[in-house]
Amino acid sequence: MLLIFLATGLGLASVLIVGHNALLGIWLGSFFSNVVHLFYLKQPFEQSISLSLIVGFFIAIGAMLGAGVSAFLVRHFCKEEHALHSGKNVLILLIVGSITYAAIAAAFGVLGLSLGGYAPWEQFVYSWWT
Repeated sequence: MLLIFLATGLGLASVLIVGHNALLGIWLGSFFSNVVHLFYLKQPFEQSISLSLIVGFFIAIGAMLGAGVSAFLVRHFCKEEHALHSGKNVLILLIVGSITYAAIAAAFGVLGLSLGGYAPWEQFVYSWWT
């Protein structure tokens, strides 16, 4: 997962290296990039701004929480050793970190997209899984 989704890997690595101060940067980057992208998908103009802000907020919360929780779990399971210190720690980073990050970020992302009308509620679980 870290090799496929660059933003996930960078988010998790930044929290592991910098600490919890990186979470604000993750939120800001995710929020602004998603708001700009979503703004161009929806019309009319007045509705587009508010929907883009709401959906961007939920996606950014998911990215921030995903990075924070996965970094906490990686540190916990690595027993405060560096995540690249041993083969066991690398597996913990790849498995626990990526799965936790992806699950949390996807849940908040699909919730925001469903609230904004970009994804149908009937396909919430399918959208989360894919």
